[in-house]
Amino acid sequence: MKNSITALFCFICLVSNLHQIQAQQSVTWVDATGLTFSGSTITSTAANGWNSGAASIEYLQSGTDGWVETTVNTSDTYRALGLSAANIDDNINSMDFAFYFSGVNNRLLIWESGSEKLAINQGYANGDKLKIERVGTQINYLKNDSLLYASTAPSTSQLYVDISFNVNGSSLADIVASNNFDVNHQSSSTQNVTWTDQAGISFIDNKIIKNAPAGFGNSGAVSVDLLPPTTNGWVKTTIFEDNTMRAIGLSATNTDNLASSIDYAIVFSNTPNRVLIHENGTERLALNGFAFAQNEFKVERVGTEIRYLKDNTVFYTSTIPSTSALKVDIAFNTENSTLMDVTVSSSFTGGSSGSSTPGGYWSQDGNTVYYDNPVAIGRNAPLNNHLLSVQGSIASQSVQVTMTGWADFVFEEGYELRDLKELKTFIDKNGHLPDIPSTQEVLENGIALGEMNKKLLQKIEELTLYLLQQQARIEALEKKLDDN
Repeated sequence: MKNSITALFCFICLVSNLHQIQAQQSVTWVDATGLTFSGSTITSTAANGWNSGAASIEYLQSGTDGWVETTVNTSDTYRALGLSAANIDDNINSMDFAFYFSGVNNRLLIWESGSEKLAINQGYANGDKLKIERVGTQINYLKNDSLLYASTAPSTSQLYVDISFNVNGSSLADIVASNNFDVNHQSSSTQNVTWTDQAGISFIDNKIIKNAPAGFGNSGAVSVDLLPPTTNGWVKTTIFEDNTMRAIGLSATNTDNLASSIDYAIVFSNTPNRVLIHENGTERLALNGFAFAQNEFKVERVGTEIRYLKDNTVFYTSTIPSTSALKVDIAFNTENSTLMDVTVSSSFTGGSSGSSTPGGYWSQDGNTVYYDNPVAIGRNAPLNNHLLSVQGSIASQSVQVTMTGWADFVFEEGYELRDLKELKTFIDKNGHLPDIPSTQEVLENGIALGEMNKKLLQKIEELTLYLLQQQARIEALEKKLDDN
């Protein structure tokens, strides 16, 4: 009986250990910038500044629980690990939920969309396991499986592992994710394409046929359906003829019916078994003897990377990153050439409503022109998911910043004013006022105008309380002198 109980206990331990092994997976990286990979360690080779990073191919589906974890391997450099709905750039401020490892005093910060939520001096040491998890819609931050901070920002979207580095030589190690991160990066759910700007083509069931004379420029179309900025998705078609020339791909705008104006295109040649990759009129790849009759071809975006696939096998990866909205774009050369079974991923939306501009993204309602997605001016991607991001100066007679709270809580009963001796100790140690970012943090991350004005007012109101306390003491001393 004793041997049986021992054997059962060993079996339970074995199963438990197997569960732990299966419960996590390594991360496959994409959009890597300024990084080297050696074993389980990722090291920045870029110059100092938030200009190197990567994102995972794997993603946590919307509404799904999961986590990412790293084991701390160094304590003297700035870097960040987190979860983001999209990999916009390599800056920490574009990460939705992140651990920010400071290179000073082992300072650990919780960083969400460019905002500091928590800072802990001596917050980590080599060998600590730092984890960010989603449970339901709740994001939690854990150190060695103990809760450090529970986010107040709910999470419902898909999430990718996101890393960023500030200092050359900084590194992260042993990054693993829960095994419910989906390795199949693209949804298998498909939808038909709604077309607009059709020229020189006809539609018969699932077939698009050119009925204009031979030559590019007189036949083609573009989709009403739109792949939103920084969103993963694809277009695919099945090819049944290998002796006619036509093209299919993804474009930010539809300027004409030329294959050379498609941003990312597969061109099927009228030379049998010849396939070309064209990007904005530049030939990137030419494959001869590449049989394509009765094969499925796909152009997909994963992160900011464009890939070209035949029967779900990648045969070329673009070196030109993509972050803008994209539409399906087709063009035909040979008369009676066809494209069949053109479908897109379910991540394509129905396009703009109302009266659209030639670009197809802005809409008009009376005197109001509107756009429902982030806009970037002077840069190729929005910053930190802001609706408007401008790289440069803005001239204006007035700017109004709306707020959800103000600093008058300082004057409320029960507000604890810091003792002046304690305040002096803090300043001597940190070189700045409490609740005010340091020079290093401002240089790295900038400031939120409204929030900074609120903090400055808080300090002015605290200073007013100190002055009132001092005046009360002066009056008491004067009264004491008069009484004597």
